[in-house]
Amino acid sequence: MSDKEKETLNNEEGLTPEEQSGDIKEPNEQPIDQLESDKPAEETPVSEHTETEEETPDDRYNTPAAPAKPKAGTVPPTPSPSKGMGGKVWMIVSLVLAVVLVVVLINPPVAKEAVATVNGEKITKDQLYDQLVSVGGVQTLNGMIAETLVKQEADKKGIKITQADIDKETAFVKKGYSSDQEFEAALQQNGISKEEFNKQMEMQARLVKLIGPEVKVSDADVKKYFDENKAYFDTPEQVRASHILVATKEEADAIEKQLKEGADFATLAKEKSIDPGSKDKGGDLGYFGRNQMYKPFEDAAFSLKEGEISGVVKTDAGYHIIKKTGYKPAHTATFDEKKADIKEQLTYQQIMSKAPTWLADLKSKAKITNYLEEDQNKKADATKSDSSK
Repeated sequence: MSDKEKETLNNEEGLTPEEQSGDIKEPNEQPIDQLESDKPAEETPVSEHTETEEETPDDRYNTPAAPAKPKAGTVPPTPSPSKGMGGKVWMIVSLVLAVVLVVVLINPPVAKEAVATVNGEKITKDQLYDQLVSVGGVQTLNGMIAETLVKQEADKKGIKITQADIDKETAFVKKGYSSDQEFEAALQQNGISKEEFNKQMEMQARLVKLIGPEVKVSDADVKKYFDENKAYFDTPEQVRASHILVATKEEADAIEKQLKEGADFATLAKEKSIDPGSKDKGGDLGYFGRNQMYKPFEDAAFSLKEGEISGVVKTDAGYHIIKKTGYKPAHTATFDEKKADIKEQLTYQQIMSKAPTWLADLKSKAKITNYLEEDQNKKADATKSDSSK
């Protein structure tokens, strides 16, 4: 990857110079299933009513259906945003293995009972159980133990988690995404259902209420963070647009004709668009800035007047007809505007940094019997004994 490409990628991610260089040290932002550890852890612009020539891969950034740049003007995550679930989702883990493991534990394996056959050869329940354990069973069970400890401590202190608490945690996580569409895509990409996500937000809310009172963030801390990341908070010029995406020029021409005859844009988007991320919303893509869409798409959207509809615009994704529905001028953020958000961000960072030590202390005071771990230790001892003979 060339230096220019790396610079472009860093700019796409919204990284600060320190994050780009890797100088920032990561705090203990671990998923709940790891907190049980005892270690504390320059092209010609497209005219607004004409077809454009196809762009090469180097000329494009993201498809209009899936803008991936962090939301402008939000608090920059520290450390830099991770791929997948983003920098602010510290505790989300896939619970799929946990669910399967629980099913196996509740229904004890019958050694020779087959769960599948392959060309007549059986895969038995005990083989499935052993495989599940070997690929993460101990870690998953430790995560469940940690969750149980946190819930017991919250119950002991009379802490109740309401839907409002879950909604607050969810809203905080969503701040790390440019749109609901991007957030939902991240959940899907990581194999996390909304039900599983809500469960994690409930656990996160408990940790916030349990550890939060121990955390103190001063105004000086907040001001220092703002000064060091000021450029990130500034919001560039943005437009809001809807689009109808189709595969062929003929389809696009037909839709353009219908629009000129008075057809409703949103209705046609729902009926005709092949963009699954926006069609059900009448083609709405929300607000976006420069360098987030294909170059021809971006140029067309920014050149339109509010309420105006473009002609056919061609990109690597297909053929678009674009309607500009909103505009926001560039804005330089002030400290007062961002103070509350920064304080919230720093508070969460401290909570997650304290969580491993806090949980290790809780674990040391609890009576825990981990039969799965004991079983694995016995097997390891038996293997060691056999090899020494």
